[in-house]
Amino acid sequence: MAQKMVSLKMTPKEAKTDMGIGNPPSGKMDLPKYPYDTKVRLGTETLAKLGISPADFKVGEVMEITARVEVAETSMSERQSGERNSLELQITDIALDAGKIKKAKAADKHLNAIGEGASEADEE
Repeated sequence: MAQKMVSLKMTPKEAKTDMGIGNPPSGKMDLPKYPYDTKVRLGTETLAKLGISPADFKVGEVMEITARVEVAETSMSERQSGERNSLELQITDIALDAGKIKKAKAADKHLNAIGEGASEADEE
């Protein structure tokens, strides 16, 4: 059974701690909204396997992701500064809620088919 989704958004204080900043320099700083270790980067080969490209998306766009992962590493350590725990997960299978992408690609195929039909008619 899937666990309830939990927001990982950080407060400004948490963001400064995550970045290792005690007292930030004067002036505005762009603080991260989420912890560094929560990003997923999909490279050229993975994008190709998924049949998508960066051009299919806009920065800030929100979508759902479903993934199967394998536990690659667990770590629990105690230090003078406190306890540190981590869990490394290897994504083995992934799906993006790409309904919008599929619709756009279908429309594009339809437009290309219309264009091909027109060029065939022009050749006659």
